[in-house]
Amino acid sequence: MPEFRYTDLFVLEGPDSTQFRPLGSEHVSVQSVADQEVLRVAPQALTLLAREAFREVAFFYRERHLAECFAGEKG
Repeated sequence: MPEFRYTDLFVLEGPDSTQFRPLGSEHVSVQSVADQEVLRVAPQALTLLAREAFREVAFFYRERHLAECFAGEKG
């Protein structure tokens, strides 16, 4: 079996300018497990994250919005 070597999944070229929108902290908590702090994420948090992701994708990638985005590139 080959030796495991960690590699970054997403290597950024330059600074990351991503703007994140908080979804709240209602369904996340920090718990102590074996003398270490562990982040606990409730299933409701993942449901909320998926719901918001699909909502934003449906908005930003709808046909008319895409046409407006790419209208300036034609010429």
